[in-house]
Amino acid sequence: MVGIVPSALYKHFKNKSKIIDGLLDLIEVRMQATLDEAKQKSGTELEFFRRLYFAEVAVIFQFSAAPVIFFSSDVLGGKTARRSRLKQIAQRFFAELVKMIEKGQISGAFRKDIAAKNLALFFIGITVQITMPTQFIDGEVNLRDHSELAWNSFVEAVHPK
Repeated sequence: MVGIVPSALYKHFKNKSKIIDGLLDLIEVRMQATLDEAKQKSGTELEFFRRLYFAEVAVIFQFSAAPVIFFSSDVLGGKTARRSRLKQIAQRFFAELVKMIEKGQISGAFRKDIAAKNLALFFIGITVQITMPTQFIDGEVNLRDHSELAWNSFVEAVHPK
């Protein structure tokens, strides 16, 4: 419960579709800001991914409904333009991850025997795995501890052999 009545939302947005479009705007801006901040505050490529991961995990813990909205039928279903926009946002984010991993492969921070795209997908996987438990296994697993475990597994997997 967020304490917002529908009439308050419709004062600012014409209809449900405009609310969803506004949420996509917010997601896009927030994702870019998180990427930019991680780049600015990181000395190494691995540090960039650490900052990015824990920023994303913090958002998931703070706004557990965000993934539900992001993957809802209102966003993914129906309007082709909305699905296309979400795909563009995701592709830009993924391209940034790949670019940073390729840079890390050149510097020796990331292993070179696995394609950068695969390592980027693995990174997305450790983030997305936190979203499902927040919705379905409330309290059965300590998700803060699990996020640390997932991060350590990522570091071990991407470290040059």
